[in-house]
Amino acid sequence: MFNQTSLSLREARAIGAYIRFMRKKKHLTQEQVCEGICSVTYLSKIETGKVIPNPEIIDHLYERLGVTTNSDLKLDFDHLKITLYECRQAFDNVNYPKAEELYQELNKFEDYFQQEPEFFHQFRLLTFYHRLVTYKMDEAALIFEELSNIVDQFNQEKQLQFYNYAGIYYGIKQDYSKSLEMLLKAEDSMEYLQKKNPHLMLHLALTYSHLKNSVMAIFYANQALTIFDSELLYLKSIDCKMIIGISYTRSGNYHAAEKVFKNIYKLGDSLGLNTIRALALHNLAFNYGFLNNKPLAKEAYLNSLSFREENDPKIADTTLYLIDILIEEGNYEDAKTQLNKLQQYTWLTKKSKIEMQLAWYKLNHKAFPDDLDDEMNYINYLQEIVIPHYQSMEEKEFLKKKYKELGEYFYRNRKYKLSSQYLLKLTET
Repeated sequence: MFNQTSLSLREARAIGAYIRFMRKKKHLTQEQVCEGICSVTYLSKIETGKVIPNPEIIDHLYERLGVTTNSDLKLDFDHLKITLYECRQAFDNVNYPKAEELYQELNKFEDYFQQEPEFFHQFRLLTFYHRLVTYKMDEAALIFEELSNIVDQFNQEKQLQFYNYAGIYYGIKQDYSKSLEMLLKAEDSMEYLQKKNPHLMLHLALTYSHLKNSVMAIFYANQALTIFDSELLYLKSIDCKMIIGISYTRSGNYHAAEKVFKNIYKLGDSLGLNTIRALALHNLAFNYGFLNNKPLAKEAYLNSLSFREENDPKIADTTLYLIDILIEEGNYEDAKTQLNKLQQYTWLTKKSKIEMQLAWYKLNHKAFPDDLDDEMNYINYLQEIVIPHYQSMEEKEFLKKKYKELGEYFYRNRKYKLSSQYLLKLTET
């Protein structure tokens, strides 16, 4: 028996939403449920939270729906709260099979969530996260726009979640400046709540790494690492260490970086994770390049590829770096073999396709240095395709190299006006 004599409007909305959910779950019409109890209009108002219902009517509706007491409602509330939390944690901790299972369980309650404000925003935030993790970016964009319009209504906990996910959203889109803007807003909420969120700090570290700010990347990665280590979240700890190693390489601390990547490789080896082995070896090879140790770099790139699955998109980066070494050492046939193999992949990004085409031009130029037509095709490709693409991505270091290359090319060919234009861009970048 329903034992509350008076209800708040919020409680009435929750009960109404639950009645609607149970009715639809049992495939009953409003007419079937309310027959002999109340009018269809009154039931409709109960379900949509527009009226505070009479307790006797709730009793009769519960009885018809097979709900014995309002404790069933509380039980479902508690279960849903726990499931929402566990699903979010599973996504955070990269336990995607469990996260997907929990998300699909929650998704069955979607109609109920739409009627109950307590859960609606939580579920939409979780759905936003789900779409990001599963790379359904068109759907994520729609949810992002929806939540952006109501984020000011959220409490600090929900604002932290939204801005954290918004940072991930812009990170996937490679707009790292906007990503940082979102993540710093999430950090404001974290500081207000006075509770460290290592996942947010990891995202901050990753974003600063993309923005080539090694000091801040190391700072946030170390903060997150301390917490992940204490919670025995080894995969997240490895993510932090990877960012630290990359930042060491970027700042010229190559021997410290080498030590970090070797440590990560050992961890990946002990856990039997090929993805970790492959990534550690790739970064180790890249670091060896700065130490001018091309034999070790080449060996590490080859070993990295041996641990990668055929559908791993990171194959492209590793292969392209390997090709660069093969061309530099004059091993043109092996370079050509690797390029032909890379060309077979249908999932290459625009960036990878551009870099692959640049590698073809470099190979042909090294193998046939007197082919002026090929050189001109290369220069046109730089001007028309490569430069605009990297300008849109704000890849300043890459652009500086290409501006210098174009400036020197046009100077050699006595096109001084064009040369000065590119050298000016070099100084302004």
